[in-house]
Amino acid sequence: MINPFRYGGVVGKDAFCNRKKELADLVKAMENGERLFVYSERRMGKTSLLRLVLEKLPKSQFLSAYIDLWPTDGEESFAIASAKAIAESMATTADRMLQAARQFFSRLTPSISADAAGNPQISFEFGKSGVTAPALQEVLAAPG
Repeated sequence: MINPFRYGGVVGKDAFCNRKKELADLVKAMENGERLFVYSERRMGKTSLLRLVLEKLPKSQFLSAYIDLWPTDGEESFAIASAKAIAESMATTADRMLQAARQFFSRLTPSISADAAGNPQISFEFGKSGVTAPALQEVLAAPG
């Protein structure tokens, strides 16, 4: 018999099982604007769970952004990763991504490229001033 459980990567709703209560609790917490922490040992499905919860939020009421903080190593990379996730969640076309990025993150310089499938990808660099603190404040204020 082949093992039906995938291990070692993010899974979608078809491969996700036995988390109905956790899904309902997290959706309710997010709808109520609560602050929460999801923690467990590595490789227990936290990322898959959170991505599924974000998919379940009503798109007419919520704008969600998933930010992977694992590769960040400081304030600058945190600000750039956050700005990228927020800008991508706000628009699907390259023009709309650039417009959103310029509107919300004036101290960061956005640029658009295409991935292997031809989908627009946005990236950020800090402007010439080299001051990171105001950019981080901008990024953290953007969701509001």
